[in-house]
Amino acid sequence: MRRWNEISRVRASMSIRGEFIARQGLAGTLDDVRVEGSTRDQCLRITNFGSPERAAVFRPDRTCIEEANGSVLAQRDEPRASFDRHTEAPSWDPLHLAYISGYAAWECLATPFFITGADFQTEELAPWQEDGEIWRRLFVWFPKTIATHASQQTLYFGPDGLLRRVDYCAELAGGVEVANYCTEPKAFSGITLPTRRRLLSRDLKGNVEPAPSLMEVSIFDATFW
Repeated sequence: MRRWNEISRVRASMSIRGEFIARQGLAGTLDDVRVEGSTRDQCLRITNFGSPERAAVFRPDRTCIEEANGSVLAQRDEPRASFDRHTEAPSWDPLHLAYISGYAAWECLATPFFITGADFQTEELAPWQEDGEIWRRLFVWFPKTIATHASQQTLYFGPDGLLRRVDYCAELAGGVEVANYCTEPKAFSGITLPTRRRLLSRDLKGNVEPAPSLMEVSIFDATFW
């Protein structure tokens, strides 16, 4: 936390792929993107958004898609309200994807540090055994000001203190119960991140379907300052 409190910005190269995106007809949009933004507020610019000439800008209250020169091609205020959360097969357009990928990328780069904020509530749950280890579990209630997959999430930490898994209900993807596995940790600028995340379906008891991957996130490089 001492190192996290010294920084305010992040820049990273990453990819976000998987069934959630492909079934919307948007496969490849996030195959090789660069993101840059604040570690203290949810604000990110995603370049190479579908093409080298396009960028997406994410904030919880607004998303937009821009050309390389900064001219706005499309924008949406209060983007979360545009999702139909009551259908098993929701339909996304590029602005929907800009919103979801924006908060997903931000959480990949800022978890678990940001949950120390005063507006978050946490409770430690009973330990969980998986992969030959005992994982500690932290249940987290997110404030409404934070854009995220779900307002309630369970974080799992291994004996080394590193994040192993995050469970939640994907509210904007038909209410699918998700286990988000976090692997291949690497330190960037003094901050250790899982460089690979794999989202799998699970049941309410925590049992996981090993395939297919609903989404996969790879972080290739990151710099914090």
